[in-house]
Amino acid sequence: MPSADIVSQIEKSLVDGERYRDFASMVDTLAALRSPYHDDYVLSERVGAFLLCVLFPDKPDSYTDEIRRFRVAFEGIADNPSTAARFANTVRPAALLVPTPEEIYWDAPLYFSHETFERRMRR
Repeated sequence: MPSADIVSQIEKSLVDGERYRDFASMVDTLAALRSPYHDDYVLSERVGAFLLCVLFPDKPDSYTDEIRRFRVAFEGIADNPSTAARFANTVRPAALLVPTPEEIYWDAPLYFSHETFERRMRR
């Protein structure tokens, strides 16, 4: 379960049809995947939250829109191990290695592999 400050931000960041449990599961998964590369779990959780567009300022609208569509594609992740595994398999090395939220480059396909992004990249 994400830390208290992340929990309150997730609740404010949900889009129609999105469940808190699913969003929180994605943040937890990202933080866990980052743990072999970073000692500070709280910072890894924060980076994951930023990448998944928890409402923190200074993200381009285009990135936020793409990530919201991406999150909705993993509806049910909190209850379905197959969906959780599919999500984990979308995480690219850049999402694991970016050290701080301030060093995120706001281009979704750098951090996640998903057909929504792949179509954009082929244009």
